[in-house]
Amino acid sequence: AAASAAAATAAKPAGDTRPTEPEATVVLCLENLLTAAELNDDEEATSVLDDTRDKCARDFGPVEDAFLVRPAHASAEGTLEFVGKALVRFKDKGAAFKAAASLHGLKFDGRPVRCSFVAVDRYERLRAAVLRLP
Repeated sequence: AAASAAAATAAKPAGDTRPTEPEATVVLCLENLLTAAELNDDEEATSVLDDTRDKCARDFGPVEDAFLVRPAHASAEGTLEFVGKALVRFKDKGAAFKAAASLHGLKFDGRPVRCSFVAVDRYERLRAAVLRLP
């Protein structure tokens, strides 16, 4: 799978960050949904995560889980590069790719959403690290 993901990445034109189907996993990572201030606001962060989960389930397919890596989680091992990002775990890869293809580049409060995929084992380690923190 790594070789096919590398080949897909290599086939993209320079500067093209759109996710491709060979890269797809069941876990979608969404970037740029929240500002720093919104990330630190419990109510706003929860609302955006709930809306994101609902939209993904309604428009793209069954969602098994979703969480947001917030600044308070930055001290947990392996979380730093994911701070500010929402991770959505779909039931199947096809739904995750459909969501990525539709949401990548979409403007959310004036900010372009960036989508990428995360390996399931990495997702599970991140989720465990986030859940251990208050």
